[in-house]
Amino acid sequence: MRIVHGKGVAVLMTNLSWRTQSYITAMTLAAAIILAVALPQWDAHQNFRFLMYLALTLGAANLKVRLPGVTGSISMTFVFVLISLPYLSLPQVLAIGLAGTGGTMLIRAKSPQILKLAFNLAASVVTTFACFMTFHWEWLRRQDESLAMLLLIASAVHFVMNTGTISIVIALTERKSAWRVWCDNFLWTASHNLVGAGIAALFHVEEKYFGWQATLLTLPVVYLVYRSYSLHLERLEEARKHAQEMGDLHWRTIEALALAIDAKDEITHNHLLRVKVYATEIAKELGLEEIQMQAVQAAALLHDIGKLAVPEHIISKPGKLTREEFEKIKIHPVVGAEILERVRFPYPVAPIVHSHHEKWNGKGYPDGLKGTEIPIGARILSAVDCLDALASDRQYRRALPLEEAMAIVEKESGLSYDPAIVAILKRRYVELEQMATSLPMVSEPKLSRNIQVNAGDGPACGYADICVVSPNPIQIDFLESVALARRDFDSLMRIVEDLGPSLTIEETLSIIGKRLKAMIPHHSSAIFVRKGERLIPVFTDADSECWKPQSAMTVGEGLSGWVAETHQPIVNGNPTVEPGYYGLGRPLLSAISVPLESNGDVTGLITLYSATANAFTQDHLRVLQQIGPKAGLSISVAMHKERLAA
Repeated sequence: MRIVHGKGVAVLMTNLSWRTQSYITAMTLAAAIILAVALPQWDAHQNFRFLMYLALTLGAANLKVRLPGVTGSISMTFVFVLISLPYLSLPQVLAIGLAGTGGTMLIRAKSPQILKLAFNLAASVVTTFACFMTFHWEWLRRQDESLAMLLLIASAVHFVMNTGTISIVIALTERKSAWRVWCDNFLWTASHNLVGAGIAALFHVEEKYFGWQATLLTLPVVYLVYRSYSLHLERLEEARKHAQEMGDLHWRTIEALALAIDAKDEITHNHLLRVKVYATEIAKELGLEEIQMQAVQAAALLHDIGKLAVPEHIISKPGKLTREEFEKIKIHPVVGAEILERVRFPYPVAPIVHSHHEKWNGKGYPDGLKGTEIPIGARILSAVDCLDALASDRQYRRALPLEEAMAIVEKESGLSYDPAIVAILKRRYVELEQMATSLPMVSEPKLSRNIQVNAGDGPACGYADICVVSPNPIQIDFLESVALARRDFDSLMRIVEDLGPSLTIEETLSIIGKRLKAMIPHHSSAIFVRKGERLIPVFTDADSECWKPQSAMTVGEGLSGWVAETHQPIVNGNPTVEPGYYGLGRPLLSAISVPLESNGDVTGLITLYSATANAFTQDHLRVLQQIGPKAGLSISVAMHKERLAA
C-alpha cells in the first residue's frame, strides 16, 4: 500500500527546524538526481502498456483510506508499481509512482499544501527507485530467480522506504523518536503491503497465460481489497476514537483534581498548565519514554494535591511561615502521593509527587533523597515549578521578572536542582516561555465557596449553643507575661479610658492609632473597618515618603484581606502584596496585622507596616491581641450608634 503523509510539515520552510529543512532538501535533491539520470533510459516500445498502467494507477488513486491516528492515507497505487517492474523502464516506473502519489494527494483535495506535495513526490521517487533497483539486482536474481520472491522482496523494500521517509520527517518535526513513530503508526500496515505483492503476482500469472490485457479482469480484486481494508480501518478508527474518549476522560479527571487544588491553594490553573508545558518539553529533550512523559504531565497538574490536608490559612498566608506551620506544609507531598496511589495511574505519578520537594544536595523533604536517588520526573518538576512560581504573583510576594527568576534557579543548580535540568532550562527558558504564553488562557471555573444557601431547616442533631469566646492571646512564659504586662499596663489603660466616651468610629480608631505609635515602632499604619466584603481604611498614618493604604480593599485581598478572611493574625508579613502598594518612596519590608473581633465577627483590623525587615515580635502581637477585643467591641458599638443616628 502506498502511504502518503504530511503531518507536521508546514507550508513554509522557515517554520521548520534546520534538521527538518535539511532532510526535506536532501530528499528533494536525491529525487532530482534520480530523475535526471533515469529520463534518458525511457523505453518508447512500451508506451502503450505504460499508458494503460498509468490510467489504472490514476483510477486507483481515488481508492484511498485514511490512516487512524495520523494525518495520512493509504492507496492501492503501489500495486501498479509492482506490476510494472518486470516490463517497464526505470523512468516509466518512476512516472507511475509519481502519478500514484500525486493522484492520492490531489484527488478530492480541498487545498493541498505545496511543501507537503513536493516532499511526498520526492519521497515517492526515492522509494520507487529503491524498489526498482532491488527487483533488478543481479546478485538477488542469482540467489532466487522466482518472480514471487523478487516481488516479495521489492514490496518489502518499498514498504520500508515509504514508511521510513515519512516517519523520519514526523520525528524531526515533532521531536520524537523515528523508530517509535514508525512502530506506532506504520508497522501494523506491513501485512497489507504483502497483500499488494500477492495481487501483483496474480497479475503476472494472468499475463503469462492470457496476455497482459487480461490483467484488466483482476481490477475487481483490487477494489475488493480496498473495500475490505477500508472497513477494517473504519473499525480501527472507531476503536481509536473510543480510546481517545477514554483518554480525554482520564485527563478531564486529572484537571478536576487540579481544580480541587485550586480551591485550596489560591494559584491559577494557568500556572499548572504552564508548568506542564515546561516539564513536558524538558522531558522530551532528556529522551524520556512515553510512559514517563505521561507521568510528568499528570504530576505537573497534581503535584500539590496533598495541600488539601493543610489548613487553608497556612497555605494562603502572605508572609513567612512559623516552624510549626512549615511542619504542617511538609506533609503535603506524602499525602498527595497517598491520594494518587489510590487512583492507580498506568504510569508512575505518585513517586514524582512524593519527591517533588527533594533537593539535589539531600536537604529537601520528605525523605532527604539526594542526586539521582530522586526520580527524574520529580527533578524536572521541582526546577520548573520553582521558576514559574518565582515569575508569578503569590500571596506573599509579587512576581519577579523571568530573567531574575531564572538567575535564582541557576544559583541553586547542584544544591536544590539537578544541574543537567537547570542547564536545559537556562538554554531554553525564553523559548519555553513563548510556548507557554502562546497557550490560550484558560477560563478558570470558580467554585461556589462564598454563596449563601437558604434552603434547609437545620442540622439533624440541632444547632450548638452560641458561646462567644474572645481570641486567646499567644501563650508565653508566665514570668515573661507578668513583666510585659506591667510594662504595657499604663498604655493599655489609657486606651481603655479614652475609648469609653468615643462616639464615632473615626474618633475610636484615631485614639487607637495614636497610642499604637508610642507602643509599637512602625512607619505606616492603617485601621480598617469591615463593611460587608469591603475593608475601609478609616484611620491611616505614615512617616514621610512611606506608603499607606488610601482606598478600600476586598476581604481576602492582600495581606490585610487575608487576616480579615481567615481571622488569623500575621507577624512580619509582606507589605508589597497589599492592593495599591507600588513601592513608591521608602520601601516597606514587614507588617503585623490582627483582626478586631466582636461576638466572633471581624469588625475591623489593625495593620502596622515597617521599613525594617522582621521588625515585629511576638510581644507586639500579644499587645495587639489584648487591644483587639476592646477595639472590636468599640467599633461595633460605634457602628450601631451611627446606624441609629441615620
